[in-house]
Amino acid sequence: MHSVTQPCRKVTLQPVREFFEAQQQQVIGASLSGKVAKALQTETGIPSSTIASLAWRISNERMQLTDKHVLVIDEAGMVDVHNMAFLIREAKKAGSKVVLIGDPDQLKPIHKGEIFRGIASLTGYIELENIKRQQDAGDRQASFNLAKGHIDKALQHYNDKGAVFIDETQTGAIDHLINDWQRDITQETLKDSILLSFTRATVAELNDKARAVLKDKQLLDKDEFIYKGYEQKLTISAGERLLFRQNDATLGVRNGDIGTVKAVSKTQFKVQLDSGETRGIPRTYQAIDYGYALTVHKSQGMTAEHARVLIDSKYWDRNLSYVAMTRHKQSLKIYGDKINHPTLSSLETTLSRRTHKSNVMDWPVDFAVRHGFEPDKSIERLLNNTSQARGDESVSEIDIIKHLSPIIVKYELLLKKRQKQTGYFAEKTDKKILITIREITSNAKLMGKIKEKTPIFARSLDRKLHCSFKKDIELER
Repeated sequence: MHSVTQPCRKVTLQPVREFFEAQQQQVIGASLSGKVAKALQTETGIPSSTIASLAWRISNERMQLTDKHVLVIDEAGMVDVHNMAFLIREAKKAGSKVVLIGDPDQLKPIHKGEIFRGIASLTGYIELENIKRQQDAGDRQASFNLAKGHIDKALQHYNDKGAVFIDETQTGAIDHLINDWQRDITQETLKDSILLSFTRATVAELNDKARAVLKDKQLLDKDEFIYKGYEQKLTISAGERLLFRQNDATLGVRNGDIGTVKAVSKTQFKVQLDSGETRGIPRTYQAIDYGYALTVHKSQGMTAEHARVLIDSKYWDRNLSYVAMTRHKQSLKIYGDKINHPTLSSLETTLSRRTHKSNVMDWPVDFAVRHGFEPDKSIERLLNNTSQARGDESVSEIDIIKHLSPIIVKYELLLKKRQKQTGYFAEKTDKKILITIREITSNAKLMGKIKEKTPIFARSLDRKLHCSFKKDIELER
């Protein structure tokens, strides 16, 4: 099945389960994400697991597919060649049926090969075009336009509604978004509203500011406890919204689950998941983060009453736009800044940008970047070595320009500090370095002077920024 937007699983897949079960066949479900697998099981009654778990059980003979099995793979557009090939090969050997549910125009597989589109074009498909999620008829048409790649029409619709805001700077856009969000927030409506952005750094900033606002509004309990989180230490109170980043069958949580903290102590906290269950989480479980804001990748498959989307870079594309702008039921608001997008037309260009994951020749470079290779550093070393060969080693690039602005001096100090650090403190400084790079590159006047004095340093900053965006994508699921 090829769905134009995320369909109601109960409406589309429960009849599939009932049909096959009436034929004395056993329906099982799978998805890359634990959160989606859980939703698939809850909404349709189909016993479901992650693809990784299913593949492990089959490979280790803990489960044997037969000709009585029907395998339903949800969010199939995000499944890569390797995983898809394994499941289809095992199903073929056993004589099992395979039902693929997904949308090739939503987020692409992280690993190589956009295989779902190819399978659909080869075998044919049933296309579901009846959009149910958005309550407003104009929003439903906008979602349909997003699915068909008509980003311009969708953006114009929301601009006509007064739902697109372009501030002078990204900081201004973030403050605007947070101010709008907090205006109507109560403890009861908190879980109905979601903030979305592309990079993890921006999401972290949104989470911190959202939490500060909730604390000022006294929507969080005064008693606070420090827990070690997924990327940083978290201050947790009752009323907190938390995101779980790792599956744990013993605790009953899945990667991507979100819940509200009901009680917290030094040793554990009690959380009510949005799916309804209450879980006790010991402080030894550290894969947690604040859940007020999410990356677009984390939001795949989600639904919220209200969504606010921050367009935080020029590296968005039509797939991200499609997912981010179709999560809401009641309202969507879009925020940007004039530094990245001075006009509505430039915003439209970014949101419409096409990327391709299907070319296997592109994959080795993507793979290397995801696993720590930084092409900008390699190029910088080459340029520095060339410079030294010319006898310029006595003057560093930063020395040439640090008189231009105190922010350059700050950047130099952070780099020197980072050289002496490891572990948590190194990661913390890395985030500060990235924030500083953004401050430098967002200042058009300063960047103009830097390019004039030392183009090498300017290119290095641009590459570091671009590399951070690419890494952010791959770390999400």
